[in-house]
Parts: sequence; C-alpha cells; structure tokens
Amino acid sequence: ESLKILGKTILLATIAFLFSIYLFDMEEKKDKRTGQMERSSENMVRNEPSEDIEVPSEGLALLIGKEASELVSSFGEPSRKDPSSYGYEWWIYNQNGRAYMQAAVKEGKIVSLYAIGNELNLSPFKIGQPVTELHQDFQMESTIDFEWDGNSYRFELSEEDMGMKPLLKVGDAYAQVYIDKFEGTVSSVRFIDAETLIAHRPYELFYRGRLPDEKK
Repeated sequence: ESLKILGKTILLATIAFLFSIYLFDMEEKKDKRTGQMERSSENMVRNEPSEDIEVPSEGLALLIGKEASELVSSFGEPSRKDPSSYGYEWWIYNQNGRAYMQAAVKEGKIVSLYAIGNELNLSPFKIGQPVTELHQDFQMESTIDFEWDGNSYRFELSEEDMGMKPLLKVGDAYAQVYIDKFEGTVSSVRFIDAETLIAHRPYELFYRGRLPDEKK
C-alpha cells in the first residue's frame, strides 16, 4: 500500500513539474511577443520618412484636394456618377474609349483619381513605363510611415504588393502604381489623399490613434 502511495506521489509531482515548465514556456513566448509589439510601436515613431517624390508641374496628381469644379473645367461633365461605400461619389470619365478615369469626390473635393490610358497625364509616371525604369527613378519602400489628423500610421507592403501595386508619396498625396505582371510595365495609376488611403486600407495597416471612419 505504501508503494502505491509513493507511486501516486511521484506521478503527481512529475505532472506538476511538467505543467510548470509549460506555463514558463507560455509566459516566455508571451513576453517575446509583447516585446516585439513594443519594438514595432517604437519603430513606427522613430522611423524617418522616405524622401517624397517632387510634385509634378502638371498632370492629374495636382487635382488631389482641389475643387471638383476643376474636373469639369478640364474634362467636362462625367459620363455618370456612382455612389460608393466610402462616403464619396465616383465621377466616371470614359467618353473617347481610349482613356478611362474615375474620380472620387467628397464634399466637393477630389480625394482620389484612378486613370488608365496614354492620353491622360499621370506625371511623374507613364502608362507602359518599364518597372525597371520605375525602380531606377524612384525610391521604392516596403514600409510607409505618415501622420494624419494627429494620428500615426504605417503601411507595410508585402513582396506581392511591391511587385503589383507599390505605394509612393507624391507631395501631399500618394500614388498606387499598378504593374502589369506579364508585360512588366505600368498599367494604371491611382492618386489618393492620406485620409482616403487609410479608409481603403489596401495594405497591412498599423496605427496609433483612430481610423477615419471612427468618431473622435
């Protein structure tokens, strides 16, 4: 009987010992994850922003933030206007069949422009521009840090994002440059302001503060 008691005691002690090792391991992993999150948060604040692309002297990029009436002055009335789920209205221009443009208009201001076609001025980019030339002319970053309305944001682009739709800062706006993976050339460009870019969240997003659709 005493041997049975001894055996049970040893078994319980072994189980308790193994369980304590398990808890220690879980706590250690938790501490590592916490440390990584803290370091990531610190880096988001410390990272220096990359050099912006010089604002072009002409082209669609200059329309971001301008009154929607400038669209009408330059391109006439749109073919149609469609609602969106982001609080803006899409103005669609596809009159001549050789160029296509859609403008996001919110509260009378242009917050985004997506365009394709050689007849549209997408300076500093060009439709058909080789991706090798794009890398030569511009500093391509996989991490974009910026601030909006007193909050800090970071977009992290995956390898696929970098190959298909890199993000570049052009003055006060941003440009998503879409790449034709078969041709290896620029197929279209979207110019967009910071608030709308955050609302779309086209890349992995980390932030401190709030999102545009959240109340203060």
